[in-house]
Amino acid sequence: MRQALTAAAAGMALVWTFGAALAGPISPTLQFQAQESWQTSSTTTIKGKKTTVITDNSVSSGTIVGTAHTGRVQFSTASGQSFGTFSSLSAIGLGYPLIGAGLDDEVDLSAQASTGKVSNVVAGSAVLTLLLTETGLTTNLGTLPFDAAIGGTVGKGMVLTYKTYVDPTDQPFGESILLTNSASLNASPFAWGSDVDKLLQGLFSVTEIVTISVPSSSTTAGTSFDASLSATAVPEPGTVMMLGLPLTVIGVAVARRKSAL
Repeated sequence: MRQALTAAAAGMALVWTFGAALAGPISPTLQFQAQESWQTSSTTTIKGKKTTVITDNSVSSGTIVGTAHTGRVQFSTASGQSFGTFSSLSAIGLGYPLIGAGLDDEVDLSAQASTGKVSNVVAGSAVLTLLLTETGLTTNLGTLPFDAAIGGTVGKGMVLTYKTYVDPTDQPFGESILLTNSASLNASPFAWGSDVDKLLQGLFSVTEIVTISVPSSSTTAGTSFDASLSATAVPEPGTVMMLGLPLTVIGVAVARRKSAL
């Protein structure tokens, strides 16, 4: 029986070694950023003529990095304070180790954003962009199937878009390869999903980007959503055979032990 247990332990160790080499995080880092750009108009008199002056404006949360690899980043405007033309903004990003483990990689971005009546904003110029990225992921499988999904409610007249990217150079917020693109989502409530396979080898990063466009400065409405991007590793046939080898060894060892008894 001791020989069978020894073989089982060795086999499980081999399974774990192969599994760890297939896909998953090495040293994952989760990062979040919020950005908004908008234009304001004002009227001035130049040489006796009234002239409209358009001014570009922008605001950013800066890059918020998950501390101690907890798998969570969070941003929220303080009570009574706004973020650009938005009267409030709250967002949470999740990744490994809270979600995604073993052969699965996953990131999830959820947010609530409300607009208020802001004077002198050029209609349709306000665009809020929320970005969540995770670096330090790796795979030796070759092809990974990615699944992207988003659902929620969008304020009247607002338009939401959802894009996902993978970067084989492991850059934060990397947009080298577009995975999925929802195009315009303006129905409320809404739900959208898509999947795609990509050839990867070694380190990579994934990024979710959600943009919310506001139709006019007189809009008072809110938008909330939850967006998820996941990659589930599916071993190649040769890898499956290697993973099954230790289990075969275990079975043979147990069978021999029973025959001896």
